[in-house]
Formats: sequence, C-alpha cells, structure tokens
Amino acid sequence: MIALTAYVLYDLAIRAVGMKEETGPALLSLFLFTTSAILCATAWTRHFRRGPLEYLLYAPTRPTRSIR
Repeated sequence: MIALTAYVLYDLAIRAVGMKEETGPALLSLFLFTTSAILCATAWTRHFRRGPLEYLLYAPTRPTRSIR
C-alpha cells in the first residue's frame, strides 16, 4: 500500500544523510528509519488507502482498468 513511498523516502534519507560513505552507525540509522517508517505508514493508512506516490501512479492508470 505505501511501500513505494517508504522506499523512495529511504533512498532520499540515505542520500541526504550520506550513509553511503559511513559504515559504523548504519545499523542504528536503519533501525531508526525502519521504526519511523512503520509508525508513519500506520498513521497514514488509517486515513488514506494509498501512499502519496502510489496514488500518483494509480490516478493516471485508472482509465486502463476498463480496457478488456
């Protein structure tokens, strides 16, 4: 449901923090991001059916559902 959004945010966080270069606290950073992603995704899905990026991909392809 919100996996694409979480993956893109994870990739952006890696680039923003510069985790590609460091190897020491990478496990702690991964744990913190995973925990925050789970909490944010749970809160988001209580109010919306899809994540923001999932909705952006769903909206343009919606008319193709009627093609058979």
